[in-house]
Amino acid sequence: MNQGRYNNKQILLPQTVDLMQTVNYSNYGTDLGDLSYVGQGLGWYIFNDNIIGHSGAIYGFLSEIAIKTVNNIKYGIILNVNRGVTSVDDDFMLDTFFPSIVDLLFEEAARLSL
Repeated sequence: MNQGRYNNKQILLPQTVDLMQTVNYSNYGTDLGDLSYVGQGLGWYIFNDNIIGHSGAIYGFLSEIAIKTVNNIKYGIILNVNRGVTSVDDDFMLDTFFPSIVDLLFEEAARLSL
């Protein structure tokens, strides 16, 4: 999150960004697809392997953003899909598909950066 800077302007204090990415509520060990949920930051879900993310949904639409840091390099993924017809479809997308594809894409990004 660039330590709170955007277009060479400080929007958030670096300490605020750190707090957003620090576990404030622990739910350690809960699995979400291929990811292990560690806890909740301020607006961000915190997963194992230095991954933070946030998801959202509205009628007809699901989204996920995930950021992973490896050796001070940040990788970001944004997924947007049409929403399922039922809550079962939504659960599959949020609990299985998104985490699996996020994990796969981060693995491929790390492999390509070697």
